[in-house]
Amino acid sequence: MNKTVQLLGMALALVVSGSSAMGATAPSPRTEAAAQATELWGGPGARGAGVAGSRFDTTLYVSAVTPASGTVEFFARGAIATTRGFSIPARGVAVIQAPSEVDGAGAFLFRVRSDSAVTAWSETYNETPSGRFGVSVTAITSGDFLRAGDEASAGGAEMTTSGYRTNVGVLCSGASAQGCSVEFTAYLNGNALGSGTIDAVPGSAVQAALGSLIASTNDKSGMALRARFLSGSGMPYAFRNRQDTSDGTEVPFAVTRGAFSTAPVVSTFSATPSSGCSPLNVTLTWATQGAQTVSITGLGGGLPANGTATLTLNTTSDLTLIATASTGASTTETRRVNITPATAPPIPQPQSTSTTIGGIVDGVLPYNASSISYSFVQQESTGSTFTISNNQFFYRAGTTSGTDIVRLTVNGNCGSATSDFTVVVVPAGSPRIVSFTADPPVGCGPNANIVLSWATEDVRSVLISGFDGQLPANGSYGFTISSTTIFKLTAIAANGARITKDLTVHVDTGLPVPLISPNNLVVLPATRHLITITGVPDPDRLTFAYVQNQTGSYFEYAGPGQYYWNAGGGAGNTDIIRIYYSNGCGFIYSTFQGSIVQSIP
Repeated sequence: MNKTVQLLGMALALVVSGSSAMGATAPSPRTEAAAQATELWGGPGARGAGVAGSRFDTTLYVSAVTPASGTVEFFARGAIATTRGFSIPARGVAVIQAPSEVDGAGAFLFRVRSDSAVTAWSETYNETPSGRFGVSVTAITSGDFLRAGDEASAGGAEMTTSGYRTNVGVLCSGASAQGCSVEFTAYLNGNALGSGTIDAVPGSAVQAALGSLIASTNDKSGMALRARFLSGSGMPYAFRNRQDTSDGTEVPFAVTRGAFSTAPVVSTFSATPSSGCSPLNVTLTWATQGAQTVSITGLGGGLPANGTATLTLNTTSDLTLIATASTGASTTETRRVNITPATAPPIPQPQSTSTTIGGIVDGVLPYNASSISYSFVQQESTGSTFTISNNQFFYRAGTTSGTDIVRLTVNGNCGSATSDFTVVVVPAGSPRIVSFTADPPVGCGPNANIVLSWATEDVRSVLISGFDGQLPANGSYGFTISSTTIFKLTAIAANGARITKDLTVHVDTGLPVPLISPNNLVVLPATRHLITITGVPDPDRLTFAYVQNQTGSYFEYAGPGQYYWNAGGGAGNTDIIRIYYSNGCGFIYSTFQGSIVQSIP
């Protein structure tokens, strides 16, 4: 730090300590060029009575090489007390006395605004019965102020009863967006003695004796100081007053910009329980230090610095907490919650079928025999049986016709699940339609070519609507249709018995483009947004696929033609998702894009 800060310290010694800071009748010569700018900050100044009969008064001097005019704003107690104007000819000086509005207000700051570059300084006098003591302080530009993360170091601090008394303080800019907070730490022989924090509102100056701020510094000399700017915009300072003569001694600071992080600390972030079965209610608890706001995956942003909330999870999730300080610095913590899916039902393949009396049906199961229990919940075919071996099942029809239903049960880590196997037993010799399908299942007009295929049992021949004549019991036949058509298959047994089955073949006349609203979002992290898709006749034919997933989001079905985009985290990340629609004419897609920002303007 330069001599500007040193003089700031001495000036505030006059204002706050109530004793003379320099045993001199005139300021020391300046060896540095003063700042020239159209906006300058200066102070501290004072006007009013002190202790032991002293009287403070400040005079402000503004000079310019070229003609200049402007105003001086006087800040006291964190607000503008009054404003004075000035006009300066080329190479002239404007002399402005501390106004009556700041009389008795304690330390004050001033800001000079001009239509051309000027130089400014203030001179504060302490009139005492033993003489006049004064100090000059050169005004600085706003660029000289320290900000959060900046650090200043100094040496030569002393707190003794017969030697010097050191004061430390902060000059907080009146243009600061928030209050200034400065942490002072004292060191002796490289070892930290302790720390203390001084807070000041914008447009004010606050100081304290080093021994009052850090008690362990009393009766010690040769100490080093470190001032860390935690928030706001301003200037830290320090000075020494000789106890017997009141002579002021500078404690110069050296500044390091961006010396430390102002990111908040996440003291606690827990998810309880950390594992369980879907759906799982999870209690989140968090505590932070230095955070202005908190966001958590699934809960969104704007959360308090400390809190508790409940979240329901269906799948394994990484829950990320982002704690953000007023400076914009952030700290991230992530907790994983492992979700065990609900027990899957033991769905057999096939799940339903038919057979003749005494017929056998076999199939496969998703579990081994040791995991599944089973029982008939309906048994109309007399003497029918059901057995399982490994992951295969075998059903033998009984001696009578009817419908049998076998219930399969599996017990998993997340409870039990069931599924039914259904078989219709018909008399031998009765006609049965095993399958009746179309390829493709949906055609594309105006002239759609499809192939109908069928398989039957105990059938002599079949009839299909749209074909004039009989067809084999099993076979295929091609048709050309221009609109949705219902085909009827009639299976004829040797004894003349007939059964029928209808098959509806849809014909699409075109490939509509899905319309996404909204199709481009810029949002905060961990927020949820409803996406609506229109323009298609059958929303059930919609599907989606990620092309890019930078935020760690997931797309969630919300109903026909509706999805939720659950945005992830990371400002500057973008997700790209394609929404597909398919029918008999092929498939087409539209694109949704979602981007994450730290804040919405």
